[in-house]
Amino acid sequence: MAEEIWHHERFSAFHEDWNRVFKSGIFKNLPPNVGHAEVFHKPDEISNSWIDERFGKVKIDNKERALRASEEIFQLIKKGRAKWEDVKSDFEKIINAENLDERIKLIRDMYPKMEDYDEDKWINEALIFSRDASEIPEDDSSTGNPKPNRPRFVDISVRDINSHWFKFQSAAKKQLAMVLNTADAI
Repeated sequence: MAEEIWHHERFSAFHEDWNRVFKSGIFKNLPPNVGHAEVFHKPDEISNSWIDERFGKVKIDNKERALRASEEIFQLIKKGRAKWEDVKSDFEKIINAENLDERIKLIRDMYPKMEDYDEDKWINEALIFSRDASEIPEDDSSTGNPKPNRPRFVDISVRDINSHWFKFQSAAKKQLAMVLNTADAI
C-alpha cells in the first residue's frame, strides 16, 4: 500500500513551494500553495482526469485512483469470506458514474436503507446557534425559498459536550499534538 498513489498524494497540507503546480502565469500566486488549491477540486472529484504540471504533465485518472483506494480499504475492513472480486463491479459502477448526482443515486439504489447524509448534523447536535431576528432571511417571493444571506450569529452555546462533533474535535487535537511532538523529536 505504501507504493500506491491516492488522490492527495504529492500535495502537502502546508503552504510550501512543493504544492506549486503553475510555475508562471496568472495562477503563479493565486491561490496560495496550500494542498492542491492551485488545481481546485480536481484531485477530489472521482469523475475527473487532470494534468499534474509538476511532474512532466502527468495525466492523473481519479477513477483509477479511487478504485485502487477502494480495494485497499476493502482489504483492511472486510469481514468473513468476502472477496474483492465479489464487490469490485459495484465499486466500478459507482466510481464510473458520470457525475456526483448519478453516483449518489447509484449508492441509494444499492443501499436503500442508508440514511441521508446531513452535513450539519454533528455540529447541530453539539452546538446551539442563535441569531438576531432581523438577520433571519425573508422568503424570496419568486421562489418561496429564503433569500440567501450570511447571517451573523450573535450567540453560540454548547448543546452536548458528549456529541460526536466534540469527540471528533478532541481526537483531532490529540492527533495534532502527537504529530507535533513527533516532529519536535526528529
